[in-house]
Amino acid sequence: LRQATGEISYSGDLYPVHRLDKVTSGVLLVAKTREAAGELVSAFRERRVSKYYVAIVDKKPKKAQGTVKGDMERTRRSAWKLLRECSNPAVTSFVSAPFTDPSGSALRMFVMKPLTGRTHQLRVALRSIGAPILGDDLYYPGQASGEARAYLHAAAIRVAIRGRVMQVVVPPWEASGERFASDGFREAFLGFFPPDLKKDTGTWFPDTKLLRSPSPNALPRPKTRPPSSP
Repeated sequence: LRQATGEISYSGDLYPVHRLDKVTSGVLLVAKTREAAGELVSAFRERRVSKYYVAIVDKKPKKAQGTVKGDMERTRRSAWKLLRECSNPAVTSFVSAPFTDPSGSALRMFVMKPLTGRTHQLRVALRSIGAPILGDDLYYPGQASGEARAYLHAAAIRVAIRGRVMQVVVPPWEASGERFASDGFREAFLGFFPPDLKKDTGTWFPDTKLLRSPSPNALPRPKTRPPSSP
């Protein structure tokens, strides 16, 4: 859309390599060539991409940090639910921090690192711990009508391609939503994602195991089998 409206100068072909839920703003990777797209798709499949999302909730969660793990099953209204079984689980690690909005309401920011890529994974994960995302009309329908948007944002991504580390951090107040623009949220966000983080090609969050990611160049690649003898 930004290419079509002239907001970006590049006018060549673009190839999507992953997706975001319709309600999610933030970082979306696209490639300029089919070859690069293939390499990035492989990196996602092999879990060599580190992604970070932030969300705002207004309910006290069952736990403020940890991991949500379980199979997912489709229910009515195109929604999904988390199951106790773990035959092919969705896995999300998270931490959180409280903040106060301008009206004095006590809110909480979640920083999430998905280790898998299931449909609605993050939205279902937070609902499963009793803290659905503000503005999410599918998983928090009684509250969503009073919000400008669902407060879920793809904040950062990092991956190595062709020996080069590529990492992007996009603060959510560059998207939309008055709660993302509040001073309390900004302070909480910058506590995890300081302005110089995108220049740091080493380990991110070294003291927070649930969010930690090594340099993308340090991640092992899957071993390839040698060709069989004729």
